Amino acid sequence: MLTNSESGYQRIKIKIKPGKDVQLVEAIRSRFPDITLSVDANSAYSLNGDLNVIKQLDQYSLLMIEQPLAPGDLVDHAKLQREIKTSICLDESIVSLADAVHARELGSCRIINIKLRRVGGHTLRAERFRLFAVAHGIPVWCGGMLEAGIGRAHNIALSTLPGFTPAWRRLGFGALLGRGHHRAGGDGEPKGHDQSANRVTASAMKLMRLASRP
Repeated sequence: MLTNSESGYQRIKIKIKPGKDVQLVEAIRSRFPDITLSVDANSAYSLNGDLNVIKQLDQYSLLMIEQPLAPGDLVDHAKLQREIKTSICLDESIVSLADAVHARELGSCRIINIKLRRVGGHTLRAERFRLFAVAHGIPVWCGGMLEAGIGRAHNIALSTLPGFTPAWRRLGFGALLGRGHHRAGGDGEPKGHDQSANRVTASAMKLMRLASRP
């Protein structure tokens, strides 16, 4: 981690689980007081049994706590988000656009992790998630699932679209959304996704061609 920091990395995300959480975060934060730090729990905690631990983690100026509770439990995530100031990011909980809509309505999270393999690809799925999130002021980021080079090229291409950039953290939601022209339809379905989907597909193809060069 020290080597990565010295190399210029500005963000760290670590995996946590019961028994390997607060002391680990405290050690990292004491060594890197200004770095952007996130934790990913992979559903390792429960609201009833681990609220005190999560509240301790809440004291370390984290960017987000990713998927602290069970994937299907949007209600308990909403209860937890009301208890802490750190943003909850949902990952495994968001499989369909309906999940994202319900998470927003319940207040289950403030950030969404969009993984291409989990949501079903670019044009029909990931772009709809992204546009919904941008339209409603929800920051998104692109996670990976152990893809090879070609898959990572698609992740990089997706991450270049508005909503994925860290501008929402530096400038605030309003500054980011003020540059967009997307709106949500009456059924919650974002409008005007075809052009962006075409751009991200073209970007991914370009990155794939570059990656295949010797």
